[in-house]
Amino acid sequence: MDHEIFVVKEILRCFGAASGLAVNYSKSSAASIKCGGDVTSALASRLACPIVDFPQSYLGLPLSLRRLRKEDLQPILDKLANKLAFWKAKLMTRDGRVAYVRMVMAAYVVYQLMVLDVDPWFLQAVDKLRRGFLWAGKNELNGGNCLVNWDAVCAPKDLGGLGLPNLRWLHAALRARWLWMQRADRSKSWSGLRFPVQSDATAIFNASVVITVGSGADVLFWQDPWIDGLTAAALAPEVLALIKHASVKRRQVRDGLPNNAWVADIAGELSVDVVVQFFKLWDAVDRVSLSARPDSFRWKWTADGAFSSRSAYRAFFHGTTALPGAAQVWNSFAPFKFKFHA
Repeated sequence: MDHEIFVVKEILRCFGAASGLAVNYSKSSAASIKCGGDVTSALASRLACPIVDFPQSYLGLPLSLRRLRKEDLQPILDKLANKLAFWKAKLMTRDGRVAYVRMVMAAYVVYQLMVLDVDPWFLQAVDKLRRGFLWAGKNELNGGNCLVNWDAVCAPKDLGGLGLPNLRWLHAALRARWLWMQRADRSKSWSGLRFPVQSDATAIFNASVVITVGSGADVLFWQDPWIDGLTAAALAPEVLALIKHASVKRRQVRDGLPNNAWVADIAGELSVDVVVQFFKLWDAVDRVSLSARPDSFRWKWTADGAFSSRSAYRAFFHGTTALPGAAQVWNSFAPFKFKFHA
């Protein structure tokens, strides 16, 4: 334990020598992860800095060893509400309110959504603040103040909306970025870690990525869409129900294909539906062969095949009918109140 503390202090000392920034331990704090009281006492005495517990805030983000609770995220909502001077909204034009909601409020929330896997209630609470500021200039409003359905308001301008971000789709697009970086760039030191990603992000990733199997080292057997654009789980959901969660998360194509090792993941009784789906999956997997070249990942919504959160967000609106004349309306010199009601 003493050696580990010594190493940490040496790292901080080397950082100070290289950057010219000395560490002030009295203004710093240390947090222990699953350590006993004796370890915590040793940290406090040798580092001479306060010992804090999780959750805590770092760079404006709440850090926790478990899933964030409502009381952990509430300070973020309070800060967002404090940024809204509702008395100023009464003096703003509707154009100004739209710009404020789109630029100021969205920018603050995006920073949080890139990192945090928040629950739907958090997004709904933010939308409540945005709706109140836009329609009535206050933090709460009733249905009679809302002129248009909020989902329509949050559509892109060419699809009939005001261009405000849809937080549900934006959150999924930002979180899908981590899935892409885990697969496409294995050089990252954290690429082997598992990040909590909601179903919307996983769905848009699987629908948008094109995988060409090479060595199979970077492709997950059960979760990635490597079989003609489909996942093994989608081809055989009944089979998936018989597989342990750890195998679903970790089984790679490189390990599963040789000698049909993926079959060993199946445990439990085989019903008729399971047997039918098993042979369907067997035939699909049997057509894929491994090679020495690395696996290839291509994002179908960009010209260069690289992921972008912007294209992922836009993909959620794929298939929506465009509004005829939207470009002419928004590019005209007409006052905003006429564009708003157009």
